[in-house]
Amino acid sequence: MAMKYTKSYLAAALLMLISMTAGAQALPFVAAEYNATSLGKAGADLVDTENTAFAALSNAAVIGFAEYKADVEAGLTSWGPSSTVAAAGGSFVLGKIGVAAGLLQGTHSAYDITDEGGSVIGSFKPTDTQISAGVSYKVLPILSVGANVGYATSKLSDKYSYGAVKADVMAMAKIGGLKAAFGLKDLGTAVTSASGAKFALPTHVALGAGYGMTFAEKHDVDALLDVDYYFNGGVAVAAGVEYCMDNFVFVRGGYRYGGNSPIPSFASLGAGVKFKEFKVNFAYVLGSE
Repeated sequence: MAMKYTKSYLAAALLMLISMTAGAQALPFVAAEYNATSLGKAGADLVDTENTAFAALSNAAVIGFAEYKADVEAGLTSWGPSSTVAAAGGSFVLGKIGVAAGLLQGTHSAYDITDEGGSVIGSFKPTDTQISAGVSYKVLPILSVGANVGYATSKLSDKYSYGAVKADVMAMAKIGGLKAAFGLKDLGTAVTSASGAKFALPTHVALGAGYGMTFAEKHDVDALLDVDYYFNGGVAVAAGVEYCMDNFVFVRGGYRYGGNSPIPSFASLGAGVKFKEFKVNFAYVLGSE
């Protein structure tokens, strides 16, 4: 019976490791976006200064240019019928220092556990969890640096899970409406599977750029571009645009080219409304099967 259980665990581990990436990287979910504001722009968010609640899961350096002293968000994302992710985050500015924290919990469709005779004796629903904290420091009026440290884990069965400590190091500059960011994301040690094989985290060089402008007093447009170069050779590019009318209604759109990266290509649309200190955002991802 033990061998049958082991096969079930390995099958689940294999699915979790390669279902989203041709490079078979560990914990690929750490490279994805899970908030509606970012997803509405296909994940282009490295230099998004208006929405910094999830900076601890993205780019802590952006807090140095946050448009609000405090930003707190929570959301629910469904990546198709089999995966649901709940996420929450917040950032706070204390003079030149910014702090942030983020948490996400993902749940995947259950798989059957069988005995040696092939009879189903139970089921298990795999989960992904990530918790992270970040800090930023505004070195100059035009330059901010930041770092995130967190822990990510995937629980593949009631007896087997794997995880890793991960970190991001970023720098960001802003001059007028022009913004740019550079750094390393998802740094960490290799993860060992149940079979003893080692898989690297989706470590990558992250580049971000953006330009925002205001016209006719009440209309704002923000164009954003993120480029990720993964250490396994994959390259991903995300481009997004956000239009805001009177700081009240938001419309977003974007496209991500996934290439050989953990997250596949997709287009997205998004919208949101803001009333005083409260905001509600939605996004819809248009992807392949």
